[in-house]
Amino acid sequence: AYYRRDLRTGEFGVKISDVHLDIEKKLKSLEAIQTYGEEIFENLDKVKKSNDYMYQAYKSLSRQFHSYNELLLMATKAQLDTIKEIV
Repeated sequence: AYYRRDLRTGEFGVKISDVHLDIEKKLKSLEAIQTYGEEIFENLDKVKKSNDYMYQAYKSLSRQFHSYNELLLMATKAQLDTIKEIV
């Protein structure tokens, strides 16, 4: 990729400036990947924690109430708030 013809002299060769520019581009790309990778990992961790919380809340409510109507009639305000979070 670096071996090409110099338009001014007509000779084939490798220019250090081309190599240097390519290395700089690759370093910037790696820094961007590292930054976005950390953000993605943090977001995935938040999603996993939220999913675990919602699953535990659902299991708890489904154990306490056997039907949806029973849930609506017998649930406390805190339980109804939990349902709103799940939905």
